[in-house]
Amino acid sequence: MNDDLLAIIEDLTRLDVVIEHLATVPETPSGMAYQLQMLYTGFEKAAEKCLKSVNVKIPSTEAYHQKLLDEFFKHFEFRENEAKMIRNLLAFRHFSRWAYGQKLIPDRVQELRAGALEVWPSVKSTLMRHMGIGDTDLLPFS
Repeated sequence: MNDDLLAIIEDLTRLDVVIEHLATVPETPSGMAYQLQMLYTGFEKAAEKCLKSVNVKIPSTEAYHQKLLDEFFKHFEFRENEAKMIRNLLAFRHFSRWAYGQKLIPDRVQELRAGALEVWPSVKSTLMRHMGIGDTDLLPFS
């Protein structure tokens, strides 16, 4: 197994820990927001490595994150609901970082959390299928 694939597996393992925490630890809206940011950031790191594996590099610009997702979804086919959830997480991450200290709407954060928990298993499965990663390749929680 090459180093890039191992790095993606490590990213997915870390994301499993984030999802587990998001699913089991009751939190305040700001705590959930932080976990949702962590989920998107971890996904983006894995997406960068996946694009690297097909020789795609995204130039560093103000629209980097959006271009990264555009290229990612161009090279790796995901279901509409999976792509929508990922794009919603990106939008939320940008909003919550810029609105730091502002009061979050608890119902909206909970809705995004529920959507992430519902869709993440299929996002992970789709990503693993595209990268040729089997369930036995995954690392245990650490």
